[in-house]
Formats: sequence, C-alpha cells, structure tokens
Amino acid sequence: MEELLRDYGSTGTVWIWLVVAILIAAGGVALSIAISKGKFDLPRVKIDRLRYGSWALVFIGVLIALFTLADGEITFSQNNRALEQWNDDGYYVENYGEIEERDGETIQVKEGAKETVTEKKADHILTGCDRDVYAEVTNGEVWICVTE
Repeated sequence: MEELLRDYGSTGTVWIWLVVAILIAAGGVALSIAISKGKFDLPRVKIDRLRYGSWALVFIGVLIALFTLADGEITFSQNNRALEQWNDDGYYVENYGEIEERDGETIQVKEGAKETVTEKKADHILTGCDRDVYAEVTNGEVWICVTE
C-alpha cells in the first residue's frame, strides 16, 4: 500500500522536460523573429535554411511538451487504476483521493457525488508525495501520504 499511495501522490510530470521544451520552442521563436527583422546578413539560401531550422525548433519543443504532459496523464491514470485494483488478504481500497485539510492525524476529505466533507483519522502517515492524498481500506485503516 505504501508504494501505491506514494505513486498516486506523485504528479508523474517531469518538470525539467517541460522547462527544456519551453526553452527550445522559445529559442526557435526568437530565431524566427531575428530572421524576419533582418538581423542576419547571409545569402538567401542560408536564411531559408535558418528559418526552417527555427520552425523545426518550435515544433520539437512543442512535441516534447506534449509528450511529457501525455506521459504524466498516462502515469496518473495507471496509478489510479492500481489503487482501485489493490487487494491484500481480501481487503481493498474503498475510498481514495486528495486531502482537503489536515490537522495532525485528522484529515478532511470530500466524498461522493455531492462531495460532502468527511473527517477521518489517519492510521498510517507517509511522507514524500507531491500532493496530500489518502486511501481508506475496507478493514478500516486510513493511509495518508503528505508533502511534508
């Protein structure tokens, strides 16, 4: 349960790749703007190659960003599915989600379609998640994973 809850509490998005993608795309846009303003004194053929290269950089940056975001969403979906399908000695996860408020071992969570706020007492507290999450097992145990 520990590993599953830590995985569920992690965003799954590799932020460094998003930063790299934005820098690559911004570099391509800056190069394209510089070409259009005539900053380079090169023959027409080389200017055209440079222009195509700048748009290729923009395209590559956007692709990296899209694939990084898609990978994060796929990972999030897989973690949800793994938590829903967890089973140990006949016990399974009854409820799970994000923690609204936390005061020590007491947490407040939204449950159901009406999203009513319910207070629960945590039995197991894990640290190291990117966001505060909980899982309630059918044996009555409440596991939480927090950022601090």
